[in-house]
Amino acid sequence: MKKQWKWLLTALALVAVLVIAALLYRNLSGRYSSAPTTEAVTQTETVPDEETGAAEETDASDTFTQEAEPSAPESAAAPDTAAAQSEAAAQSSTEQTATAPTTAAAPTTTATTAPSTTAAPTTTPQQRLDAVAPTTAPESRLTAPDFIVYDQNDAQVHLTDHFGKPLVVNFWASWCGPCCSELPAFDAAAKENAGQIDFMMVNLTDGVETVEKASNFIRTNGYSFPVYFDVDENAASTYGIYSIPVTLFIRPDGSVLAARTGSMDQATLQSYLTQLLA
Repeated sequence: MKKQWKWLLTALALVAVLVIAALLYRNLSGRYSSAPTTEAVTQTETVPDEETGAAEETDASDTFTQEAEPSAPESAAAPDTAAAQSEAAAQSSTEQTATAPTTAAAPTTTATTAPSTTAAPTTTPQQRLDAVAPTTAPESRLTAPDFIVYDQNDAQVHLTDHFGKPLVVNFWASWCGPCCSELPAFDAAAKENAGQIDFMMVNLTDGVETVEKASNFIRTNGYSFPVYFDVDENAASTYGIYSIPVTLFIRPDGSVLAARTGSMDQATLQSYLTQLLA
């Protein structure tokens, strides 16, 4: 007798578990049904620049972002069955009575215009430099924007302090391979053109590069050109410098003869200096 009761209780418990499992499955399957989603697609294409040794936004590279157009919202839903039945009843009542006929307002469907995606205009560092590059007509030349850097004695120096003579401004860092490859040519040019052309070798002292690291690098390699430190990143932000090396060739009147992104050999540098002295 006891065994029969035990089997009966076991069977009832099993049935109860199955019922509870079925209820939970029904509730959960309805709650977590998948919904369509719209995802933004980002595509980036970067071409490494041979001169700078890094992916740049200059002559031979272009970075773009393409986003999927958002789908247009669906039109408003059609009127439900109850509304249709109510309208039919109203029309029937109008036909049976002598009152003036009335016209039920038809439900309107409002289409929502999909927001358009307008790509934000982008400018490359070279384009920003070209914005201050000159034309051949002196009256339309633009003056190079001023910036503040610090010399090796921690004295503040303005770019405009060097106006009045031909000027070469080079943005560099000791960790930059292309920068290091062209520094010997700049050092030789600075010595050869001493008194004729001023050189400002602006080190991008951004925290990764420090005054101490840059000074040790200059001392180790025996360079004698004048070095300035952009510790406040004022020069880099003024000219939108994001990849280096970058070199500016500035006339005595402060207008920019040329702005070049990428490393140069001695012959290329000399061709710019010849134009600057012309």
